[in-house]
Amino acid sequence: MEGRVSNYKKKPKMYQTGTINSLINAVYDGDICIGELKEHGDFGLGTFDMVDGEMIVCDNIYYRADVNGNLEVVSDETLTPFAVINKFIPNQDIGLNNKRYEQIEEYLLNFFPSKNMIYAIKIEGKFKSILLRSEACQPRTYQKMSETMPELQKTFSKNDIEGTLVGVWFPQYLEQLNVPGFHFHFIDKDRSIGGHVFNFELEKGRAYIQELKSLQVDLIDNDEFATAELMADSEAIHQVEKQR
Repeated sequence: MEGRVSNYKKKPKMYQTGTINSLINAVYDGDICIGELKEHGDFGLGTFDMVDGEMIVCDNIYYRADVNGNLEVVSDETLTPFAVINKFIPNQDIGLNNKRYEQIEEYLLNFFPSKNMIYAIKIEGKFKSILLRSEACQPRTYQKMSETMPELQKTFSKNDIEGTLVGVWFPQYLEQLNVPGFHFHFIDKDRSIGGHVFNFELEKGRAYIQELKSLQVDLIDNDEFATAELMADSEAIHQVEKQR
């Protein structure tokens, strides 16, 4: 139609390697390294080969939280089977006070221009309490995550701690690809403790939100991915990722 022009190159993009269903279904070895992920962004979350800890990407530094939640900066050669990364340029800045996880979820939804887009969310603040999880690596021969995670994961809580939530929000229609709803990882102010977030209570902080209108997904090029049965299993995803 005359007068219309393409805005394809202007769309802010989320990059993803692997899918949540491949991860849930024991595709634990990826084919992209951290050095290559850095080409796609400076903010995000994921895991590492063999699900050896939690990935937190903040301010262009890629961290690994080990089974005890201790942080280390990972090398560019480290591989991942699942990660979501973007170049974080927030377009909303929202104050938050005295809210629990589920209250923040409900509150932030009011600021999403559309529930059909993807969002990157960064929350900086002081937390009255936070419940985190990390895990030891999956033993070979690989089994489904819902079967092994209860034994491999370790949960730990922190009180009166300052830090940053690194998060994403995916719409329900993308549940075959990623966790629907909010998904947060945490890194403390001193960059020493982190992990996957199960629950928290925020005392005071600010949320920074970026709306993303493009999703690039790279599928994993190996035999495990090629032969996996990748049907959505909402119950298994909730068991592994939510636990609330």
